[in-house]
Amino acid sequence: MPLPAIREYAALVREGTHPVRARLDLLRRHRERVTEQAKELDRCLELVSHKVAMYEEHLAAERGDPLWTGTCLTGHGP
Repeated sequence: MPLPAIREYAALVREGTHPVRARLDLLRRHRERVTEQAKELDRCLELVSHKVAMYEEHLAAERGDPLWTGTCLTGHGP
């Protein structure tokens, strides 16, 4: 939870039991942010997993570096 939201939540708690609805709303917004962050992390994990699989396949087939094209910008080899 971002620091401003933590401060807002703490202030609501100090007010007592009346702002329960406000605390609930704040926690729901936080849950939405965390859910979106988790989705983004899942997308990143899928990409990394794809790259790992690509490298594993190339190494298993002894094809060498899957990103090496055989040319170098300097023209001097790898």
